Amino acid sequence: MDSPAATACPHCGGALTRLVSRFAVVRSEEAALDAMDDDSLLAGVDENDPRSVAAWARKMGSQLGE
Repeated sequence: MDSPAATACPHCGGALTRLVSRFAVVRSEEAALDAMDDDSLLAGVDENDPRSVAAWARKMGSQLGE
């Protein structure tokens, strides 16, 4: 990605700064399931507390990419 060192805004002439954007890592379903096969995911979960179980479900959903 070659670009001029000093770039100006075409509208106002102000200096522009290049920023690094986020990126995503693509994993196979098997790799995602292997990552969830960890006892630490159940740490602090109280099966008698609906809020605790809901927090665990959200965490599992984010691990699965949902």
